[in-house]
Amino acid sequence: WASAYTLPPYHLRRNQGLLRHLVMREGKRTGQLLVILVTAPPPDPGAFEALLAELAGRLKPLGVTSFLWSVTERQADLAVGEIRSVLFGEPHFTERLGGMTFNLSPYAFFQPHVEMADKLIERARELLGSGWEMLVDLYCGAGGLTFTLASHAKRVIGVELEPAAVEDAKRNAALNGLTHCQFVAEDALTFLRRFSDYSFLGDRWAVVLDPPRAGMHPKMAAQVLRVAPPAILYVSCSPKKLAEDLGVLSRSYQLEEITPYDFFPQTPHVEVLVKLTRK
Repeated sequence: WASAYTLPPYHLRRNQGLLRHLVMREGKRTGQLLVILVTAPPPDPGAFEALLAELAGRLKPLGVTSFLWSVTERQADLAVGEIRSVLFGEPHFTERLGGMTFNLSPYAFFQPHVEMADKLIERARELLGSGWEMLVDLYCGAGGLTFTLASHAKRVIGVELEPAAVEDAKRNAALNGLTHCQFVAEDALTFLRRFSDYSFLGDRWAVVLDPPRAGMHPKMAAQVLRVAPPAILYVSCSPKKLAEDLGVLSRSYQLEEITPYDFFPQTPHVEVLVKLTRK
């Protein structure tokens, strides 16, 4: 299609060209396939959208269920842009994880390896146990861990910096009938500083930490020590950052279990599940 219409690829250093990224997001358990074509702004948007309509006709027979056009003017090499048009299908896709259904917006972060994620969730449920008064998920994203652990607590609070992910989480809470879950669009460290006294809950609350690959804010581990939850589940995709944080948390916490999960076969990356209890 691109060759037939001589559409130029984007050159990052020169900031020239049109075609930037092709993003494919698959619901492994729903069979849904969402495709996003990310481009620079075309010189003639109307004419380009007519070409996209022709491409849409080629994609449908391949099993694509949604096709979106996204535009970015940023020179940064990120496969993210502003959604300009939905050529066909819905502007989201659906996945199932841990017995829950997730309706996800185009750029929402979600675990790509749902089979292995289910294994991690199963063990996380066992380690967390039940009967908690409150569960606080400090990097909740679209709610992947929040919802799958929600049945273990009377009240659940999810904290996430990205507003779009929070909207996904709220929508998915309603979709799964989870009325005891609340979501806050805020930086995790700021939230923990504002709500730093959970002493009224005694030993009846727990914290989930599932930070991005860059890890937690350098001051976050010390702040967790100050609020002192009785139990912590830490899910990390960066063993190096995990080791640094455990060096701080071990002052007041006992490491009960640490298990790696191979979410990313044929790469050096692993996901790690850790259970910590207050000494």
